Amino acid sequence: MTTISASFQQIVAAGSTDRVKSALIDYMIMDKSFQKFDVAFQFAQDKMDLLEPFDEGPLEQDVTKWDKDYLNMQKVELLDNFAMERIDHVKQIIQKVLGVATPAATTPIGAQKKTNPTNPESRTGRKVISRREVPASSKEVNVKKIAKVGGTTLLAGGVVVTAVGITIAEPVVTTIGVAAIGVGVVSIIAGNH
Repeated sequence: MTTISASFQQIVAAGSTDRVKSALIDYMIMDKSFQKFDVAFQFAQDKMDLLEPFDEGPLEQDVTKWDKDYLNMQKVELLDNFAMERIDHVKQIIQKVLGVATPAATTPIGAQKKTNPTNPESRTGRKVISRREVPASSKEVNVKKIAKVGGTTLLAGGVVVTAVGITIAEPVVTTIGVAAIGVGVVSIIAGNH
């Protein structure tokens, strides 16, 4: 028998339907047998009206197109439109994409193991569906590209502002334009190194 944790009871008592829905979606991912979800959902539904009318948004029926990206997109859609049709659809996607779970020994909702902040797999307390490491060299290249694009934009904007300042004989505007040109040049140089 799955029991309702004190922390989930507190979330429900606080009355934030968005927080309750988010916690329920997490339970769907953590327990692919959906026992925890079903018990927690019934508990919350008895205290507040969670279900919404189905918004008739598209639900992909071709299971060959279901993947982790589609699952994540549907989790967001479910949070936005908490309808029974979407709940059932997300359950089906989870079972297809993450595998079917057999009912295991249950633990109270919210009694999952504590997160370890030094472990990147558990920084948020949510189950990691997929991870993609970005090499440090790739991060450097992105920073350089941003510096180069930002610098070019500042440079171009500075030239325009300077021209306007000279045209209207406004020294303050001209000074701002020249300063923007200087910052743009420095950004471009930093992006090249």
